[in-house]
Amino acid sequence: MEKYRSANLRLANSQCKFERTKSQSEIGATNGFALVETIVALLILSFALVGLLTMVQYARVRAIANYNDRYVLLRLDGEMQRIKYNYETTNSFGLLNVVVFQIPSPGNYTARPISVTVNFTRTMDWDLAIGGNIGYHKIVATAEWNENLPRLGGRRVRPERRFITLREDYFFQAQGN
Repeated sequence: MEKYRSANLRLANSQCKFERTKSQSEIGATNGFALVETIVALLILSFALVGLLTMVQYARVRAIANYNDRYVLLRLDGEMQRIKYNYETTNSFGLLNVVVFQIPSPGNYTARPISVTVNFTRTMDWDLAIGGNIGYHKIVATAEWNENLPRLGGRRVRPERRFITLREDYFFQAQGN
């Protein structure tokens, strides 16, 4: 029995490992490098955060500008469709007056509505490449407005004069040739 008892004791002693714990002076012996590492990590994190916020703000400004462009383009297309309908139903373009409309503020962006002025011009020309008796009316709609975008990074974005132009051609054949 004694033989087995000493074997178990030997086995138990070989499985136990003891580690010496560090003394208080060994733990604090980094000489302030941990503090420097922490400050550098916070500095890098703050630069990354500022960069991310700047990108988000710039994307917001560009999204509002794209919203305005799309809104004006759709309104211009609607006006051109109205002119096309008048031409197809009455064989006349109707009155090509100056049209003024407002771009409403998108979503939660609380700014003054932007006033857009649309000018129409109509010219007639002949298409000599096809034949001397083929002519066309050229209708050009030009929209103009001042873009008022929100602040970008604490500074005001300079108002920008914007233009969008659409053109539609209406071909006809001259009579009598």
